[in-house]
Amino acid sequence: MEVVDVRVIKPDGRIIETPSENVLEMPAEITRQAPFYSDLKELQVAVKGLEAGDILETEVRSDTKKPLAPGEFWDNFDFLNAGIILRETLEVRLRRDRKVKIKSAKVQPTVTDDGADRIYRWTTANLTHASPTETDDSEAHLADVQLTSFQSWDEFGAWVHSLFGPRASPSPEIQAKGAELTRGATTDAEKTQRIYQFVATKFRYIGVSFGVGRYQPHAAADILSNDYGDCKDKHTLLTSLLAAAGTTAYPALINAQAKIDPDIPSPAQFDHVITAIPQGKGYLFLDTTSEVAPFGFLTSDLRDKQALVVKDDGTTELVKTPADPPFLHSLISRQTERWTIRERSRARCR
Repeated sequence: MEVVDVRVIKPDGRIIETPSENVLEMPAEITRQAPFYSDLKELQVAVKGLEAGDILETEVRSDTKKPLAPGEFWDNFDFLNAGIILRETLEVRLRRDRKVKIKSAKVQPTVTDDGADRIYRWTTANLTHASPTETDDSEAHLADVQLTSFQSWDEFGAWVHSLFGPRASPSPEIQAKGAELTRGATTDAEKTQRIYQFVATKFRYIGVSFGVGRYQPHAAADILSNDYGDCKDKHTLLTSLLAAAGTTAYPALINAQAKIDPDIPSPAQFDHVITAIPQGKGYLFLDTTSEVAPFGFLTSDLRDKQALVVKDDGTTELVKTPADPPFLHSLISRQTERWTIRERSRARCR
């Protein structure tokens, strides 16, 4: 990440540049809570001459030098619509022989060739303010532009398995902890519930979306010793402990905010990982990030949703999570009103 330029434009047209020495690289605040992320840094800028009524102009460049998935790429893009936009252009330049899946929800691109490159260009504008009564149905929203080099869900699943599989291999520490947790349990269901309870309640949720860490969990033994992790980490620890107890479990990628577009096999479609345990022709879904939720319970934003289950051979299956909790439930709201009646006595004059 590079801060190229920071400038303040005064109402009278004067321009005040912020010098490069005012850009400082600092450890991210999260590193104080989670040593996992000790290499995470942030850039802080002390802006020179900024006052109320000024215009602040910034230019920041971000270059990815180490690919998250070697040989693959993906992205989602939404055009600006929160204000008046006179012109907005998105340009994607690819090699002409590169296979890519591209889907546009509203604006369609113009496609031109430039030597060995193929250029996709979207141009749009937003000339009206959104009505205050208009609501965005985020559940149904798809990105304005989606693109991915993955050609199938199984191709994508093979990459996901390469990230998850080795990290869930039971180490001696995991084997020992699994034996301790399941000691005295007489059924596989009882073992699974004990392990779920342990991972759900004893490990704090801490997550940072950064680099390949957005997609690859830490090793199960590291998570066990650190007592915290994000959804991928907690799933991996759960899977590893279950494997030590003889139970198979798979990662299930899901989006708590929006629907999955089955036409675009892209990592950008998911924002959460839960656990899928094969049961008959279906799956038992567990989410340890809920922490104190009952066994088998999914929060409302994860129910009746498509999830991508990634099996141990890298093949995938898009399945629906249960529409209802695994038990009868009700919501009771009580309102208590307390009235204080004070009697007022008034002496009469005679």
